[in-house]
Amino acid sequence: MRLSAAALVLAFVPWGAAAQLAVHAAAPAPDPTLLIQAYAALRASQLEQAAQLFRQGLEAQPTHLNARKDYAYTLVRLGETEWARDQFGEVIRQDPSDYTAALEYAFLCHETRRVAEARRMFDRVRQHASGVERETAAQAFDRIDQAMASDIERWQRAAGQTPDSDSVHEELARVAESRGEMALAEQHFAAAWRLKPLKRHYLIDLGRVRTLQGNAAGARLAFTAAYRSSETRLAELALEHLKGKPPAADEPSEPPPALPASAEARQDSALTIAERSFRLAYLQDAERYYRQSLAAEPGNEKALVGLARTLNLLGQDAEAYRYFGQARRRSAEAAQAWRNLRPEQARWRPTLWAMPMYSTRWRGAFAYAQAKIELRGPARVSWLRPYLSLRAVGDSGRRYAPAPLSERSLAPALGLATRSWRGVTAWAEFGGFRGFGESFLRSDTRAGVYQMRQWGTNLGAERGGWFSATTNEVNFASRFDHTWLFRSENRLGWTWGTVQVGGVATAHTGTKGQYWYNFVEAGPSFRTRLPGPVILTVDALRGHHTVQTGNPRGPGYFDLKIGLWYAFTY
Repeated sequence: MRLSAAALVLAFVPWGAAAQLAVHAAAPAPDPTLLIQAYAALRASQLEQAAQLFRQGLEAQPTHLNARKDYAYTLVRLGETEWARDQFGEVIRQDPSDYTAALEYAFLCHETRRVAEARRMFDRVRQHASGVERETAAQAFDRIDQAMASDIERWQRAAGQTPDSDSVHEELARVAESRGEMALAEQHFAAAWRLKPLKRHYLIDLGRVRTLQGNAAGARLAFTAAYRSSETRLAELALEHLKGKPPAADEPSEPPPALPASAEARQDSALTIAERSFRLAYLQDAERYYRQSLAAEPGNEKALVGLARTLNLLGQDAEAYRYFGQARRRSAEAAQAWRNLRPEQARWRPTLWAMPMYSTRWRGAFAYAQAKIELRGPARVSWLRPYLSLRAVGDSGRRYAPAPLSERSLAPALGLATRSWRGVTAWAEFGGFRGFGESFLRSDTRAGVYQMRQWGTNLGAERGGWFSATTNEVNFASRFDHTWLFRSENRLGWTWGTVQVGGVATAHTGTKGQYWYNFVEAGPSFRTRLPGPVILTVDALRGHHTVQTGNPRGPGYFDLKIGLWYAFTY
């Protein structure tokens, strides 16, 4: 089965009236645009950058299943099948009825040698799905099941020919367990342990298959023997199976077999045990043995990459990034993983975004842009990011709009921003601004909170559908007479491929009662993707000022706004 193509473009661009330039002059680049940037990078075939941005954007919106599936398909295209598998696994965890994702997950499990999980998932889909999905799952299940049956026969013949090989008994036991033949698996895990009693991880295997057979007493004997092992990690793993309750000192355990004289000499290498532990998802064991292998051979490429992958799955990304970095010049896999982790782990992260627009209401063009270099802080405060910022605000020079909306200035600053949490970002900046033509820098302090959520069908999705998005923000700007500004924007509409048509409604207010920032407006909206990571938005709005003091033009107005959005993150 060929994996389906990824959706290409996500759409949400928070445009408002030209008056919003006053707010944007006080606001940083919003983290929720990460998914917009991800789809832009995907559209431009910048797969590595798209994967990085998807990963960061999904931290803020973990239930955005369409984006998560598109992230998974992007990882497939990059060859990161294991990470793609895990993303599809998260999709079906949140939505068990998504049988298309379940099939993708099952095929990737099979490709990444998690055959038992693949067989189980194919079995579930063939029993509960319908149509093509059911037929595909049934065919795949039959192929895997027949292959397992053939493997069992082959390993049984090998066990008969070489009965003293623990690895043959182990392979036979694992295939039998994968196919659900637990009695056969127990028999051969026990045989492997009798041949190699120093390989006490067989006790964990033995206890596990006894548990699956409902033999709780026999499983406890095996886990108790493993708990009394001198290997700390093995004892910890056994304690987990014992539900955290250590056995009594006089409690019986699995009786040890006789130890062959040559057993210790025939022990597998640390690297072999680490790789096997990783395949079985015993990640703590894998980490321990990979470290042992590196201690014996510091430059071993397999050990470096294996340890880095293990640490990444354990959530220890900073250390994983370091080990991937050591191996990246010798391993394409390590180089790709290092690049994927870089945006979150690199010391510095530059970003650039720009928002030019034209407004018929104000009879001119306006533009806002920001270049920012973000510094990754210490691990203990990783949620807080200091940064250097340079903002630029300009207009076409007609000066028809009020002075706060027609400024032309540069604003350097030092800032702090939190990582996005459920779509919410807080920030503060301390710096100054210098108007074009001015010879001095005036002080300026800015701060705010930004929240964004979106639902439905994204720009570029394979199928059309409804979409909705909401943006809310609070901003403080000392340069505008120490004003607090509040804004809420809501969009609703329908997506056709790379075009979205719908409506937008916004509300604005400020604490100083300026007419130019106290208004509501609504009207139809059109959005589309232009070549490159650029989104075009056209809004035709009817507005009404809620404050009339100082307004020379009356309460009602019409505004046609045409705007572009561009964003880039390295």
